[in-house]
Amino acid sequence: MAVNTFAGMTNQQRTHYSMILLARLRPSTPMSGQGMSGSIARGQGTTIQWRYLAPFARATTPLTEGSPPAATAMVWTKVEATTAQYGAWTKISDLAMTQAIDPQVAAATAAFGENAGQTLHTVLINILAAGTNIRYADGVAGRSSVATSNVLDAAEIRRARRILTGANAKGYSDGYHALVHPYSMENLNADTTIEKVAQFGAGGVSNSGGVDLLKGVVMQYGGFQFMESTDAPVFAGAGSGAADVYGALFFGPDWFGEVDLAAAPVGTINADTNKASGITPIVIPANSDDKSDPLNQYGVVGWKALGYVAKILQQERGLRLEHGVAA
Repeated sequence: MAVNTFAGMTNQQRTHYSMILLARLRPSTPMSGQGMSGSIARGQGTTIQWRYLAPFARATTPLTEGSPPAATAMVWTKVEATTAQYGAWTKISDLAMTQAIDPQVAAATAAFGENAGQTLHTVLINILAAGTNIRYADGVAGRSSVATSNVLDAAEIRRARRILTGANAKGYSDGYHALVHPYSMENLNADTTIEKVAQFGAGGVSNSGGVDLLKGVVMQYGGFQFMESTDAPVFAGAGSGAADVYGALFFGPDWFGEVDLAAAPVGTINADTNKASGITPIVIPANSDDKSDPLNQYGVVGWKALGYVAKILQQERGLRLEHGVAA
């Protein structure tokens, strides 16, 4: 791995520059913590198993006097997943650590804190983007048939709710949740039905807490609480005419599960900083003796998640609505 050297940091050797470090442009990571969370205790391996009992069939046949009915069998379903380790690191030379204007170790540690949260969010999104409960906007045949005209709109939101409620999927205390890409949110804001609801407060919308539907920052509509992030699934060039296809995620509680190892819990991701709590930070100063670096010429900054895994638990509790985005 290349070492980050003082000589290579040309932006930091200018005669004069602003001493304020610019905040990084980072995607929001709202899906972490939305599912069923848990930890595997020490000494209990790295594999987790979720189990749920299927509903019993309704006993609509009248009983026969003096003759008990046949026993009803219990049907259990299990879902298993095995945790994996994640992490990243970088080298910083001894000279860069001591002579660079910006605090190299502190800056790298903060950046890796965000990187850890974003990495695990991406791992989770990749799992959710492979769910099998799918609708294609306007009822087209499949992903390759999705065109830029098949956008996410009020009608598709109503259909998403119909699919979830039709499967008896429950909502959160504030309704169902939805994750959409900012490009998809633009189309929602352009829908005249939603605009009229936002302006006149028609039924189906909660506008409490100063939520401004027209700004598209936070939106509540049709029984859904909308979140937006550039991490929302995008299938590049997979649609009609090589159009990008976007996946809006509509879901209720327990659609998916997240598990870490209790020995080094990942915890949740801070919505403001995108940093994952419980991640193990790695900082090795340049003056640490190491035979691979006999002259102590570099230090190391990084992070490690000892174990993390996400898994869809019940497909019918969530829906991926694939759609296009108007140019």
